[in-house]
Amino acid sequence: MAFGKLTLIILHSSKSKPKTITLSPLNIALIGTLIFGYIGFSIFVGFSSFLKTIDHHELSRLEKENSMLRNEIENLTLKIEQFEETMAEHVKIEEQLRILANLDPVDSDVWRVGIGGPDLRLEKQSEELRRIPSIRPVDFGYISSGFGDRLDPFTGRVGRHEGVDFSARKGAKVFATADGVVRKAGYEHGYGYTVEIDHGNGIVTRYAHNGKIFVRYGQKVKRGDVIALVGSSGRSTAPHLHYEVRVGGIPQNPLKFILPTNIVVD
Repeated sequence: MAFGKLTLIILHSSKSKPKTITLSPLNIALIGTLIFGYIGFSIFVGFSSFLKTIDHHELSRLEKENSMLRNEIENLTLKIEQFEETMAEHVKIEEQLRILANLDPVDSDVWRVGIGGPDLRLEKQSEELRRIPSIRPVDFGYISSGFGDRLDPFTGRVGRHEGVDFSARKGAKVFATADGVVRKAGYEHGYGYTVEIDHGNGIVTRYAHNGKIFVRYGQKVKRGDVIALVGSSGRSTAPHLHYEVRVGGIPQNPLKFILPTNIVVD
């Protein structure tokens, strides 16, 4: 079907003369092409912008996920490093305690296998560690008299102090510093109300000048159990706890056994 010419009459106002524009079929085709081309170009530009917006959001999401993963990996790496440092410190302290307690050193294979080692060996090792006095016998209080030679407050002469005195308020809790069996719980001349605990391997701890005792002879206790209350019984000038550690009957400085509060030896 052939198209003829197209005549357009344009009126600016009712009083003005009309203007006539005659479009040939070629002109009509060109105008139609331009109109459809503009529409198509607008659609293309709009769709491209839409795709770019989607790509931008997706890229932002991926970058955010990557950043989170990097942070998690860094945190995990830091935790692994801290764990390795803690384990190294644990091994070092455990070796020092074994030397003090005259125990054989742990086979290096046990440390290398970690928790995957033989259950029986690890359980036995854990039991031995729990029998080493490694915590403070009182929560609060300062050391009023250390281990070794000192001026006796009663005689005024230099004497051997075979333990450490913790000055604490009357009635403060006294804790067993390791697992063991009570071998003495009663009044002893000079020491007042006294508790002695046998931890095995020749290790014995003594807690003296108590105001009250909660344990009895032959009773099994765990590290951290409350065994008495601070008092001033026996040869004492004020409420305090006299604490001793003996290995093979020989007095040791108890402070050598006490570990920092953030380290637990089990």
